[in-house]
Amino acid sequence: MSSDSTIKSNVLSAFRLRGLDLKFDASQYLVELALTVPSASLVSWLDQLIDLLTKRQLSSSIVDKTLVSNVVQELRAQLSNDSQKEIDNDLFGNARTRSEVFWERYDLLLQRTLRHDVFSQVNLASASSNKVQKYQLKTIEHLLASGSKSEKVVVLGMLSQLNETKYDLQDPSGVISLQLDHATFHPGFYFENCFVLVEGQLDDGIFNVSGIGLPPPESIQNTRSYFGEINITGNTHDQSAKTKIRLKEIEEKSDDAFVFLSDVWLDDKKVMERIEQLFDGFAEQPPFAFIFCGNFLSRPTANLYINDLSDAFKTFSKLVSKYPDICERSHFIFVPGPQDRHAPKIYPRAPLPSSINDILKKRIRHLHLATNPVRIQYCTQEIVIFREDLLQKLCRYCIKLPLDNLPMHLCHTLVTQAHLSPLPVYMTPIYWAYDHALHLYPLPDLIVVCDKFKSITDTIADCTIINPGSFAINKYCFKVYLPATREVEDSQIANIRPSLDVLVPLVMIENNVTNDISDNVSCEPQKDLLRHFESGDVVIVRLDSQCLPAIVFNITGLVMKFNIDQQLYHVCLLNNEFTEHWIDAIDMVIYSVPMIAEFENEQVTLMWSKANELLEIRNDNDDKNRLEEFKRRFIEVKHQQAPLSTINTSRKSSSSSSSRRSHTSNQKVSSQVIVSIPLTTCEELHIIESIYRLPQCTYAEAKRTAEDTYMKIICTNNRENVQSSSKGIIPDQWLFSFAIQKIDYLRQYSAIWLPDLEAMVDTMENENELRSLISLMKKSV
Repeated sequence: MSSDSTIKSNVLSAFRLRGLDLKFDASQYLVELALTVPSASLVSWLDQLIDLLTKRQLSSSIVDKTLVSNVVQELRAQLSNDSQKEIDNDLFGNARTRSEVFWERYDLLLQRTLRHDVFSQVNLASASSNKVQKYQLKTIEHLLASGSKSEKVVVLGMLSQLNETKYDLQDPSGVISLQLDHATFHPGFYFENCFVLVEGQLDDGIFNVSGIGLPPPESIQNTRSYFGEINITGNTHDQSAKTKIRLKEIEEKSDDAFVFLSDVWLDDKKVMERIEQLFDGFAEQPPFAFIFCGNFLSRPTANLYINDLSDAFKTFSKLVSKYPDICERSHFIFVPGPQDRHAPKIYPRAPLPSSINDILKKRIRHLHLATNPVRIQYCTQEIVIFREDLLQKLCRYCIKLPLDNLPMHLCHTLVTQAHLSPLPVYMTPIYWAYDHALHLYPLPDLIVVCDKFKSITDTIADCTIINPGSFAINKYCFKVYLPATREVEDSQIANIRPSLDVLVPLVMIENNVTNDISDNVSCEPQKDLLRHFESGDVVIVRLDSQCLPAIVFNITGLVMKFNIDQQLYHVCLLNNEFTEHWIDAIDMVIYSVPMIAEFENEQVTLMWSKANELLEIRNDNDDKNRLEEFKRRFIEVKHQQAPLSTINTSRKSSSSSSSRRSHTSNQKVSSQVIVSIPLTTCEELHIIESIYRLPQCTYAEAKRTAEDTYMKIICTNNRENVQSSSKGIIPDQWLFSFAIQKIDYLRQYSAIWLPDLEAMVDTMENENELRSLISLMKKSV
């Protein structure tokens, strides 16, 4: 693209060669238009314009702006009505095609930036009278020609790294090295091959950058004001759908909805259950379209991928056939994900294989196996859908990582770059000849970026950007878009499994304890408990009112799926009939051998038998050894104790090798025991959970509950070295220290505890820990 003075000179020369002179306003208008025309096409565009002008009966050789404007509109109409051009469908371009990719991106962003108020050439003359500061874009060629130093200027170019130690800026006129040490980075991600506006000064051949930002976005209304009614979406219609009044009326009166889901694992039983619940919710009023984005398999395997994918879609086909209204009225659009291995990971990606179409077309009337990305034209609105984990790649390869609100920076980057995948081709490969399929120019009405990051909704330059989040990972969340009102609804499918209690050791369960747990139970103890699971641990899970034993194994897909980051917690239970069924198991704790010993020997023996069968499949000796060790300990304890319904805390000397637990009916825990034994993380969390159960948790009630819970834990686990004291079971000093360590769990009781704690300050001999606890709780309040 030539400099401004060069373009103005070319425009005036072209008219003078034809014997025509332009008035000042006409020349300014033409120069502004010429700046938006690619350099290679400028001469041809001027020739066509002057040819149309000379065909008119001119009364004078002086041409004004009104006449030029009319001729420009005529030329636009003529170009839009040209005969259909031959399209080259070759998938693989040549070396020239790759360079044209960046030329086209640069030209699009340059013409958009020059139309912005801050850079508009028409307004430069009146810049002094305006409060808004105006800038004039310069080319790198201009900088290099200005000598070793220059004044502060703004340059549009592409970031590149020609050498490992430094970054450079390129535009069609040249390249210059950047010094970014003192640069201020404006919102967005910055990486190789992204286009940026750089402000700074040239000093001895190095451009010292004071500020760096992304090109300003442009709303679709502003863009359309320059293109008029020209249709640039690529379909066969000459006129843009934006200008059709009838379509606008239909859009505003409709109650259609688009449902967006990402990471729809069709081979996962839990996901399929949630999809069935989704269809139940929409059965009476089917939406206009369901957009299902991959990945469609939770664990794709290379050699069996097509078979597994076909089986998964057959299951989906059977499920959707239960809802004839949805099959008849709704559009089903399937967009492949990055881990769907039917085609190379090069964008735009091919649709799912035709075999999937054969499976679904018999059930679904409106079926679309789409490319990735895909564009949808709904009445006057354009919707672009792209499935890729962009945020992870942008964070990995960016020059400077933003400190907060990463989704906002992602949305800003896509809109300002006018491209769905502005990353370098070695990070996200693209077909060079089809790079235009990823352009966001003009901006669509809705951009759906299906990323595995959490769900987001944002609006920039009248363009709505949403991420429905991962359906399989992020607690079955999805988005619903209402085109009539342009509203986005955040949606989520509730848990349809039986609810589980926050579990405590079985010995703590009493007849007067109900299964209803307060809504304010924290999830943090549950996560900490899960981190302590190991293969071979024995747990008890309470399902409704029934407590069942289960053995934990890290056998993916067989007995237990365990992944904290993805929030998938499942355990295989063996019920009274000893058949497998899966339940949500966020609320599980590890139990010791004596607790399991309460169950009937036959029941536990059958549980071991089933576990051994599963271990044979995996052939894991470590798991087998752990299981055998547990079985040996279980038999030993089973012969040594009665049922655990009651407890006696009397113990023999720690030196006695024959120490055993004894039980008497309805006997309370002795009050002559003081806590001096370290607790495990699980045991500490048991105490916290017992406090959570209190309906009105005063300090005195919390202390009394902690005493009871502690004694039950140490008695159940057959602890030794419990020292006697006449001061009570748990002294206040111990509870103060415990509360300070677990303040994150107990800060919710700060307002209730503070009056009691402050009243104890004068009565305590050593009040340091008490004052520390009071200070922490005051901060919480």
